[in-house]
Amino acid sequence: NSTRMRSLLSNCVAHLDLVPVVSQESDWILRYLTDQSILRDWIVSLRLSVDQAKLFAKWNILFPQVKSVELVDIEDNSVLRLDLLQIFPLLRSLALVYSPDDMSHDDVGCLARILFNSQGAWQQQLQSLSVHRLYLPLGYHSLSLMSNLRHLTINLRFEYQLFELCIV
Repeated sequence: NSTRMRSLLSNCVAHLDLVPVVSQESDWILRYLTDQSILRDWIVSLRLSVDQAKLFAKWNILFPQVKSVELVDIEDNSVLRLDLLQIFPLLRSLALVYSPDDMSHDDVGCLARILFNSQGAWQQQLQSLSVHRLYLPLGYHSLSLMSNLRHLTINLRFEYQLFELCIV
């Protein structure tokens, strides 16, 4: 009963972790989230898989209060081609957890260009960015255009990259 579910979850849901949801239950969860916009209004932090993010974009499901998103099990850069602000208009913190064995060196370089692209609205809006399980190749001016970024967590392969980041 959605009324009962709504009353149980009201004022309690701030973080929603959808990663453990198995694919058979995904349709039910998506239908529920589509029907219950009031539940989406309470969520401020969301953890989800790439496939779930793509489904949210496809179904035009909006999370109007979500400020923090963690995307897990990322195998390629296709998730970053999604319009994240269409799903999460208040996005301020983004954590990306990659499957490092699946990405080529060229794909990782492309990832760095996508993440630190000054043209993207969500990149300009971010205050916190974390990229896990990958070594990012960064150029000297890669971060200079992300004016709102206050917290960055990345893996660097070479020590001199840390000094280059400190100069920016």
